[in-house]
Amino acid sequence: MSFNPELEIDGDLLNDFLEEFVEKQRDIEGDLMRLETDPTDEALLANIFRAVHTIKGNACFCKMEPVSQFTHSLEELLQGVRSGAISFTPQLSEVVLLSMDRINTIVQCCLANEPQEVEQNHKIEESLLAISAVQSGEHYAAIQYSLCLLSDSFDDLGSDFDLSAESSEADAAVSCGLEGDLDYFYLLMTQSEQRSVFWQGRGERILSLAMEMNAIAGTPIEPYKLTAAIYLHDFAMGLLPEFIISKNEPLGDGELALLHNHPLVAAQLAERLSDWDGVREMILQHHERIDGKGYPQQLKGDDICNGAQLIGVVDAYISLTRPRADRLHKRSVMRAILELNNNKETQFSAHWVTVLNTVIKQRYLKPK
Repeated sequence: MSFNPELEIDGDLLNDFLEEFVEKQRDIEGDLMRLETDPTDEALLANIFRAVHTIKGNACFCKMEPVSQFTHSLEELLQGVRSGAISFTPQLSEVVLLSMDRINTIVQCCLANEPQEVEQNHKIEESLLAISAVQSGEHYAAIQYSLCLLSDSFDDLGSDFDLSAESSEADAAVSCGLEGDLDYFYLLMTQSEQRSVFWQGRGERILSLAMEMNAIAGTPIEPYKLTAAIYLHDFAMGLLPEFIISKNEPLGDGELALLHNHPLVAAQLAERLSDWDGVREMILQHHERIDGKGYPQQLKGDDICNGAQLIGVVDAYISLTRPRADRLHKRSVMRAILELNNNKETQFSAHWVTVLNTVIKQRYLKPK
């Protein structure tokens, strides 16, 4: 039996269900983030399991069989993790996050009386159960299969680049005689990141991904200049007033004006230093958009330099997949990559989004 709106379930009851569902989904995302830091934390695993179990029980009470059926499969998977039969990994975390996204879609279809993707949902349910059923040596392949099903619109995201290309942060300072400048830029970045717990380590994450993407794309941007631009691109964020840095709600117009000024401040610093041609442009333009709706100059398309286009894609990806002061839960990796793909050629460079797709597919959807 599927959900039937004609059962005259009390409207207040449905509202209560939806409110608690949203709360539980947010709790699950937060606990998964913490669990990735300490995969052995049994209390966090128990919290996630109980939250999923609560959603299942509430769905049964509200006669939402598609929700309870899908949630049961996720519950079985989590029970396997709790029992020690399945190891918790970043890929498994992605499966849980994307499963919660799928459950949210099923809930919304039930409430709007819209058709469900019955066949696809059933395939995903079976794949979740299969992770629990296979031998330990086969868990990785089973998880990859679930990820592919959960990311069904991720099938054609491109793989046209050389995956054998490698890079290291040490290569960025290639015998250019500018290591002292890079050390100074790095110090500015790390000091700026101390202003917020949400910023710490962000620059190095951006640098690592950007260098990997640059190498895969054939190194069109000089690595040491890309490194300098990443070290400096957001350092002026640390000069913002504390009330803007810590604000956990949308900024007002005046506050946005201050925020939008940070590329200018950093670019002015780069402009005063010799031997860094092109770095100023990367810093100044990294918040521009392909459609001309970015800042501070409202540049369009190819008027935005290649390095700024790369940094813009990586900066957005890291921002989506990490918590922030105004959003304490992170996006799933796959949800973030799909959001970037949905906005390529308007907000983001289609070329660099395709390179990012290649890196993500290598990390999450390719067998070892």
